[in-house]
Amino acid sequence: MKTLRCLGLTALTLIVLLTGCGKKGPVRPLELPLPAAPTNVSLQQRGESLRLSWEAPTANQNGTPLTDLQGFRLFRLPFVPGQECPECRDLSVLLTEIDLDYPQGIMREGNRLTYVDDFVQAETGYRYRIVPFTEAGREGAPTTLSGIVYPVPPAPGGLTAEGLDRLVRLQWEAPVLDSSQGQVVGYRLYRHADPAQVAASPLNRQPLTEPRFEDFGRDNGTPLTYAVSLIVRQQATEVESALSEKVTVTPESGF
Repeated sequence: MKTLRCLGLTALTLIVLLTGCGKKGPVRPLELPLPAAPTNVSLQQRGESLRLSWEAPTANQNGTPLTDLQGFRLFRLPFVPGQECPECRDLSVLLTEIDLDYPQGIMREGNRLTYVDDFVQAETGYRYRIVPFTEAGREGAPTTLSGIVYPVPPAPGGLTAEGLDRLVRLQWEAPVLDSSQGQVVGYRLYRHADPAQVAASPLNRQPLTEPRFEDFGRDNGTPLTYAVSLIVRQQATEVESALSEKVTVTPESGF
């Protein structure tokens, strides 16, 4: 009887051990840290181009610091607005690959990158997918967004700039629009010490409502280049014109 009880306990112990092993399963390796998705993404039309901007991630998806970000792969899918569903199936193709060590075709200000897609057509929609990748080529989480290309409003003309003591006084002509070109929202003003970089980002966060601006606090003796664009509203979308002609001016003391 004692022997049977011992055998029973031994068998029971064996079953428990086997069952416990079955629940735990094999030890799984830790997943590789991969980049989180780009943030603060925006898509804006300027003239006949679409400007795609985003901030590079600084952390991996598991919260650890991102130390091996190599670049971004940008995918694009054209679609017919109102007739096709770009979200239903991902049929996008690679538009470009951006290597942060050798950045070409992009503008960068700190952690923010801007890509200009010049190969778009009016009355066509475009869906973009931005995918970060590591030095080993592994892709992180993507970010997607879509936009429609509308007819381009005219750019402001007659931009003039007067350099005064730590001040630049600017003025331009308001374009005349017909009803098909949208409703005027205002103007964006651009400024940069490097004429080649003047289109990188606007000086004003909110559109200017008058065709004039006084830029205070500029350094005397430093040339500055300016340009301005018109913002109109097409349905629920703000559309930006091409930039006006650039002007370069130098603030001077004694005025």
